[in-house]
Formats: sequence, C-alpha cells, structure tokens
Amino acid sequence: MQLRSFNLLEWDKAVHCLLYFFFIIFWGTKLEPNKIHLRALLMVTIFFGLLLEVFQEILPFGRVFEWGDFIANTAGALIGFFILHLNKKKLH
Repeated sequence: MQLRSFNLLEWDKAVHCLLYFFFIIFWGTKLEPNKIHLRALLMVTIFFGLLLEVFQEILPFGRVFEWGDFIANTAGALIGFFILHLNKKKLH
C-alpha cells in the first residue's frame, strides 16, 4: 500500500464525515441506550470504514485506499458517538 498525500479540507472528506455521522446516529438510536452497545457500534463502524478502504485498494475497480477518507469516516463516527453518548437518555 503506497502512502499518498491527502487534504482533509476537500469536499469529499466532508461527505465521508457526514455519512459516517448519520450511520452512527441512525444505528445508535435503534440500540438499547447503554455504553457497551454504543462502543461496539463505534468499533464496528470504524472497522467497516477501514475494510471498505482496504477493499478499494485490493479490488480491481480503479479505486485506491485513502487515509484521508478513513480519517474523515472515523471523525464522523466519533462525532456521532459522542452526540449519542451525551444524549442517550433523551433519545429513549
């Protein structure tokens, strides 16, 4: 895997961040409001984002692994997680 330069201030990074933010929010509101379920959701979401980036690198679809995308995915997931964590009692 080649290390490529990236810019976190590109529009597609904002889209990645928003998608993973809503991924966590939507799934998190369907879980029981406890820390273990939310943490597990966060870990699965981060792993899912990494796995998708790895697949982009190894599958022959002309896509490449980008650390910037993974960082944006993780940032969106973390923001969603903390919002859910802080508001879990209000949501259920």
